[in-house]
Amino acid sequence: MRPSLAFHLDRVAGELSVPGMSTAPAPGSQPLAPSAHADTYFHRLNRQTATRLWINNPTPAEATWAIAQGAVSCTSNPTYVARMLKEDRVASLACIDQALRESSDDAVVADLVQGRLLQRIMAIFAAEYDREPGRRGFVSVQGDPRFDTDSDHIITEVKRHRQLGRNYLAKIPATAAGLAAIEFCISEDLPCIATEVFSLSQALTVAELHRACSAKYNKRPILYLTHISGIFDDCLMDYAKTNHIDLPADLLRQAGLIVAREQYRQITNRGYEGIVMLGGGARGTHHFTEVVGGTMHVTVNPNTVEDLVKSNPPVVDRIHASVPASVVAELCRALPDLSIALVPGAQQPAEFEHYAPVKFFLAAFTKGWNALLAEIAARRAART
Repeated sequence: MRPSLAFHLDRVAGELSVPGMSTAPAPGSQPLAPSAHADTYFHRLNRQTATRLWINNPTPAEATWAIAQGAVSCTSNPTYVARMLKEDRVASLACIDQALRESSDDAVVADLVQGRLLQRIMAIFAAEYDREPGRRGFVSVQGDPRFDTDSDHIITEVKRHRQLGRNYLAKIPATAAGLAAIEFCISEDLPCIATEVFSLSQALTVAELHRACSAKYNKRPILYLTHISGIFDDCLMDYAKTNHIDLPADLLRQAGLIVAREQYRQITNRGYEGIVMLGGGARGTHHFTEVVGGTMHVTVNPNTVEDLVKSNPPVVDRIHASVPASVVAELCRALPDLSIALVPGAQQPAEFEHYAPVKFFLAAFTKGWNALLAEIAARRAART
């Protein structure tokens, strides 16, 4: 039987009864011990904490710069080439034209282009990978989002993409189809990212799968378990606007972080081996700074890295902070998807792909992939 979604919101003093969630005052909201060195925010972060920076969807120049700032790995998503068509257009079009000479299938061309553009980033991160093989220097690749519900297609993509480079990292949606692909990765001792994670049900299902498959196959490749805080916030804000729910923006912007911190707490307390939590989907610097202080890694876009380097804030332990129970209660009353996110077991795997934040995120991926396909079609038409 699933846990009840009744949160007992009328408890004394507005307390919120969410299974497993602490409402204790934050133990760590003070700046961490400063270093004797006066470097950038990320240099100090690396010396003072186990929190680590990843860079998302970078150009080659941005990747090189991010490593200099302390980035340990790189993520990409299906919007990568769409961004490169704006930021690095000459190289991207040359890559498309080359792939057009190799295949008459636009889907194959799209896959070739993404892989080859990301191979440039893999080469830049290769030295980081060689410093700690299987622990840093990764570059993730996620396949065609139109096939997110097809486990066989995802596994076929993983088999193909792993040939791109030794520091390839599979990136797989935390959906029913994705779970089968994650099991395949574990059976092959292949590190991966579980992405599109928005709820504790998704996170704990993936974590339990990793634990069970590690025992089954006697292999424990590292698994990065995401929480996409910023996209979660965007989805809830869209819901609030559509349904005329009047919540202050500074209240809404805490929702994703509430779930991220609780996911981190549960993953840590349950003692899963070989799992590192990876924050993503940042929409502001707070989606990085508010989860600093633990072992969580966070991937952000180049502009967010630049903003943090420029502002150079203190390194503060915030992953252990708690939002007042009354705030969580108010948000849960108004936002059903937040209530669902905070209850382990509230969803079954077959429901993951239908969860509003997952669909919201997938729509952005599909839009980016379709932009690539449109460019390919236009270039093909111009050749005839």
